[in-house]
Amino acid sequence: MSIPNPLFLIILFTFFIFSQSAYSQNQSTSSSTSKFPWSPPDNRFLISNNSIFAAGFLLAGNTTNRYIFSVYYHNITPTTTIWSVNDNSPVNASSSLFITTSGELRLGDIPFSGNSSSPILSLKDDGSLSFGSWSSFQYPTNTIVPNQNITGKTLSVRNGAFQFDGTSLIYNGSYDAPTSYYQSPNAFMSFDDSGTVKLQNGASFITSDFGDKTLRRLKLDDNGNLRIYGFDSGSGQWNVVWQAVPELCTIKGSCKPNYICMYGETYDTTVCDCPPGFHRVSGLDGEE
Repeated sequence: MSIPNPLFLIILFTFFIFSQSAYSQNQSTSSSTSKFPWSPPDNRFLISNNSIFAAGFLLAGNTTNRYIFSVYYHNITPTTTIWSVNDNSPVNASSSLFITTSGELRLGDIPFSGNSSSPILSLKDDGSLSFGSWSSFQYPTNTIVPNQNITGKTLSVRNGAFQFDGTSLIYNGSYDAPTSYYQSPNAFMSFDDSGTVKLQNGASFITSDFGDKTLRRLKLDDNGNLRIYGFDSGSGQWNVVWQAVPELCTIKGSCKPNYICMYGETYDTTVCDCPPGFHRVSGLDGEE
């Protein structure tokens, strides 16, 4: 076997080091940035100092050229988002995050924050994204993380069909007036790292994994249920450790008018079927 030319090895090693350096410079792995504009092709993201959270552009759904700027858990697969600025309005690759002349942070045409004299966008260890006095914790989407204040906040699913106002779960369907299908006797305030959920009037309750040192998140799911999930690092799965509505078919809007709601093969699935003697009619919301 021939021995490689030493000059060739030196050139190869130098090329490798240069390539790694160029790759690293093309990525932002700090917890803050003042480098704007910031576009999806820049391949940049922020990582909190404790390496739990990340922020940056994520592909929207199954698309290949539409992006959502989000905060999500770092190094957890599949990607688990806790906040997004444009969940309902994905942008294309040419859009950018930038600061206006008045000091406002914007994503394309989407207002991002109020004016700030500081041009620094930071990702904190608690998962909050901050820009001056503005914080993503002030404007939650569908998720609350430990030690985030819930008081006065409203969670909403992407299409707006379900909301949680801190006390009630509300259905905002197209075929009926807004209807509450769950109500807590005391409003939610926050929950901590141990799994204790604090309510108004000194009340509280604990999750089924109380005391475990793990990641948790409270989320209003797309099916209208409010759940707390705990992360099992052994299996790499998020497990339900508390839920507001155990019986999914009692959630308003689980099925459209005139359907019968039945439970699927797992606790988390439902099946909407026609009453006896009726059949499904294509293109209609109900049954005939």
